[in-house]
Amino acid sequence: MPAASRSTLLLTAWFVSSALLAAPPSPRYRMTGRVSNLAPGHHATIHAHGPTNRSAMTRPDGTWEITSVVPGIYSVTVTRQGYTFTPTDRTADVRTRDAHDLNFTAHPTQQPQAGQATTERRTMSGRVYGLRSGHHASVHVHGPANGTVITRSDGTWEMKNLPPGIYSVSVTRAGYSFSPVDRSIDLRNHDVHNVNFSGRLQ
Repeated sequence: MPAASRSTLLLTAWFVSSALLAAPPSPRYRMTGRVSNLAPGHHATIHAHGPTNRSAMTRPDGTWEITSVVPGIYSVTVTRQGYTFTPTDRTADVRTRDAHDLNFTAHPTQQPQAGQATTERRTMSGRVYGLRSGHHASVHVHGPANGTVITRSDGTWEMKNLPPGIYSVSVTRAGYSFSPVDRSIDLRNHDVHNVNFSGRLQ
């Protein structure tokens, strides 16, 4: 190879590597909030579902923080056995800035009285549309009980044996975004079906 050609290639490689090194790092953001009304010594778990999934534990004073969050829109929920929470979920927009004051209030669930039946269970089901053939998504359920199920080959899913209560439902799969971001489902008095989502390749 002529010396001039080698010099051109080396110079090009130098410019490319310099541009890559000079490229600013992808931005990262922060979510913060507080869970009030937890009993002393009790902690709750914060779940953030979006472009990535993150979780954090509340501090002794109920405050919480999730750092280095990938930009995007997230559904934030709270879980702790023996409690329900209001609101059921909150939407955090961290596309261009941090999100603060993502607060929740804890409500202790009523303990069953002696002799009261505790075997009542509910079923939730739905379908995730827009998945490519052979692709499956994970359906996350948070509330009085927490669980995850994988969609079937036709996109349908079902979760059984859930205690009555209000649940937050969201869907994740790498390379997809889903709408709605999450759904609030009331299983206090009956089963709920047609809890559907639409997926779109990013």
